[in-house]
Amino acid sequence: MRYLWNMLNEEFTIEGAVSAFLVINMIGWMAATMGAGMLICKFLGFSITGNLENLLCAGIYGGLIVGLVGGSLYLYGLYKHHSME
Repeated sequence: MRYLWNMLNEEFTIEGAVSAFLVINMIGWMAATMGAGMLICKFLGFSITGNLENLLCAGIYGGLIVGLVGGSLYLYGLYKHHSME
């Protein structure tokens, strides 16, 4: 997360960097969760297309919980002593 934040913070204003960081973090965690679910389905012999609805649901929850909440807590930890003005 630190690499992503540092890269975005160099390219954008603070508001743009925060927005881009949270969106990219959510999409990344959603893709990682869905990819892990697909690998688990493959190893257990389940049909990926038959479980696509469950994989999508798990991916969305992974993106929201880990990506949005985790990213927000990460940014809070970085800026809890600084003013955002």
